[in-house]
Amino acid sequence: GTFWCPTLYAGLWVAEGRGPLGRRSTEILAIAFRRGLAKGVKIALGSDIGAFPWTENPAKELVLMVERGMTPLQAIQSATLVAADLLGAKDLGTLEPGAHADFVALSEDPLKYITALQRIETVLKGGVVVRNGP
Repeated sequence: GTFWCPTLYAGLWVAEGRGPLGRRSTEILAIAFRRGLAKGVKIALGSDIGAFPWTENPAKELVLMVERGMTPLQAIQSATLVAADLLGAKDLGTLEPGAHADFVALSEDPLKYITALQRIETVLKGGVVVRNGP
């Protein structure tokens, strides 16, 4: 199958220094994103890390996906189920027996507030808490 990894936040970040052309390119990308979503294109989350400083939270990509028409659940699935499908990894992207998954805990519901994924409090990796607390 075909997948698209639009890296919206990276596009916004680099557009700032490109003046009117940069602003127009982000508008075109937003239109393309909405069209792809409406046509059922498999959209996977990607950050294009390196296009913006390491201090920036890559979960901002999820916010942009929601602002451009995805539901919060679709955005989360783009980072889990769809990304695993893109990689051909049947044992990733889901929480079920036999799957390999890291797990995060939040104080807010990301289905109501997608920005909550920028404030992860607890991380479990391989069933072990590796971070607990803000």
